[in-house]
Amino acid sequence: MYLVLSIIFGCLAAFFYVPNFLDIPFGVMTARMLFEQLAFFFAVLVVLATFARSVEKESVWPWNRRRMPIREPRPADRD
Repeated sequence: MYLVLSIIFGCLAAFFYVPNFLDIPFGVMTARMLFEQLAFFFAVLVVLATFARSVEKESVWPWNRRRMPIREPRPADRD
């Protein structure tokens, strides 16, 4: 679940990217560009946090598969 959220927020962050943001003088910067860059920064932080949570908790990753409970075979239920 967290892996899917990180992919969704990664796509959202791509919409807010401002190319060459660090090269734009502050006096020339518009409020829209500043807002878009702040939204991009926030979305990237959310992506990193959800991806880290995914790596830590989800069983998609090979190193987390050992934490999955092993189902022991049970004898067949008889009437």
